[in-house]
Amino acid sequence: MKETYTELIIKAPFFLVKGLLLGFMYGRGEEFNFFFHRKTGIRRETVGELVRELLVLDTHTYLCLPDDVVNDFVKVVEKAEAMVKCKVVGRRAIRGAEFSFSFEFLTQSAAREGKKLLKNLPEGVELLDFKPEEKKHKNEVGEIGGYAPIHPYVYRGHGIIKGDFGGVIDVYLKMKRSKISDFFLCSNVRLIFDEKKK
Repeated sequence: MKETYTELIIKAPFFLVKGLLLGFMYGRGEEFNFFFHRKTGIRRETVGELVRELLVLDTHTYLCLPDDVVNDFVKVVEKAEAMVKCKVVGRRAIRGAEFSFSFEFLTQSAAREGKKLLKNLPEGVELLDFKPEEKKHKNEVGEIGGYAPIHPYVYRGHGIIKGDFGGVIDVYLKMKRSKISDFFLCSNVRLIFDEKKK
């Protein structure tokens, strides 16, 4: 069964929320995945969120947690509210996520890594609008085209990764942390909320 997630908006600085979360997780004796928006590359949706981010006002922390721990963590925040001035001010069920990307590889070895990454997608995640282009030129040294040399090999493309939140984040972080990360250009991750569930 796929793991489902909820976004929490907590009125408290990032380091305070991180401390509460790590204390909660290690006190429970079980580790779980968690994703802070500002550390993971998750896009802010409202104008107020963007303004706060631009002005570096660290008054709200956005956090995505697995549904099976979210209620217990909310109780921890409520218990700590009087002492450390933190409060859950928003909660939304996450239905999925997506991000767009583009790439250009100039060697076949880098292209193989990129193809492997895009082929082995987690269950519940799909690749949309993907139109790659692969060109091999006969001249191994590189021909002159206009004012710049033409590379002997080019593999480029763009597309959208969309699906279950956990799987999309997994692909996004693999792209960002891979040894070929410099050749990927990724948008921030956009969350898709389930407006029926709160």
